Amino acid sequence: MGSAIRLGALTAAVVSLAVLPAVGAGATSSSAEEAAGAMFVCNHGGYGFDVYADGPDSFTDDLAGSFNECANWAPATPGTYQVGFSFPYAPPAGTLFQIRIKADGTTTYRTFNGQGNFTTNVRPGRTTRIDFYIHK
Repeated sequence: MGSAIRLGALTAAVVSLAVLPAVGAGATSSSAEEAAGAMFVCNHGGYGFDVYADGPDSFTDDLAGSFNECANWAPATPGTYQVGFSFPYAPPAGTLFQIRIKADGTTTYRTFNGQGNFTTNVRPGRTTRIDFYIHK
């Protein structure tokens, strides 16, 4: 009878140890998700254009011409991204892209006369916001 109790206690201990790694793995993936950032890209110009980001992850969207149309690229692995944009057709003469990039607590402005690309960063737990204003 005494050995049956010890065997039962040993079995319970082994089962407990088998469950612990699964709990630990869940905590790790939750931490990885919390460490991800995001990119939020908006078209405020009304002209449709294509936009992409290439870095640790890749994203693409056709911001099809609705005012204030946005794409939420989340989760995004932290790191450096090349963001590019272009019209799927020849842009109207004199078209300017004015871009506001908010990342890491700073705001940067860029102006392009047609398609182009630029570099930005995504930090863990932070959102990089990119606003496109298109003027003709």
